[in-house]
Amino acid sequence: MSQAGIASRRDAEEYITAGRVTVNGKVAVLGDRAELDKDDVRVDGERLRVQKERVYVALYKPLNVITANSPNAHDHRLAVRDLVPLAGHLFPVGRLDAD
Repeated sequence: MSQAGIASRRDAEEYITAGRVTVNGKVAVLGDRAELDKDDVRVDGERLRVQKERVYVALYKPLNVITANSPNAHDHRLAVRDLVPLAGHLFPVGRLDAD
């Protein structure tokens, strides 16, 4: 699911646990393996497709911006996702401190 840009690995586990994911017509369980170019993988009935084109972004992260897609609910700092105006899921590489 992360390859298709639908959810992070952690979020994908929640989708699977909630029974929202099927692989070849069967409800998926944690630990199942599937290949998007060979298997029929669906989330909420919508078939997932492999994103063939990848975009790489180099970002000079400013101070007090966290390396994440979104901050925790109690955190009011910006996240790198707030600084990158591209559609789709962003996969930050590395975990840099806010400083």
